[in-house]
Amino acid sequence: TNPPTSLPVTPTSVPTNTPATADCSSASSFTVPGYIQAEHYCEQHGLGLETSSDVGGGAIVSQIHSGDYMEYNIQLGASSQYTFAARVDSAVYSGQINMQLNGNSALWLSIPHTNGNWQTVR
Repeated sequence: TNPPTSLPVTPTSVPTNTPATADCSSASSFTVPGYIQAEHYCEQHGLGLETSSDVGGGAIVSQIHSGDYMEYNIQLGASSQYTFAARVDSAVYSGQINMQLNGNSALWLSIPHTNGNWQTVR
């Protein structure tokens, strides 16, 4: 069987805003399993942030184009099978998420055209 494709991830400490650093190895790390807010990346390229009106606030990562990325410092608690889920909204285009571990592609996840409606993809 194929492994599940949802990976909930929680930070050991939730920063209110994690600025991009030149080297993610010196950034706060997130321990899995748990949840990671998308805007808590340690490095990114080409993205925008917008204020979220969701319960709990935070930000929405926006203006994502081909070749853009977000990088996170994640510490796996133990050897195990993990799942990955993303809450997405794509009002205009469909796309893909390529999740990489240590620079190697581990998962491709298709993002549908959602007509402006938030959906969770796994």
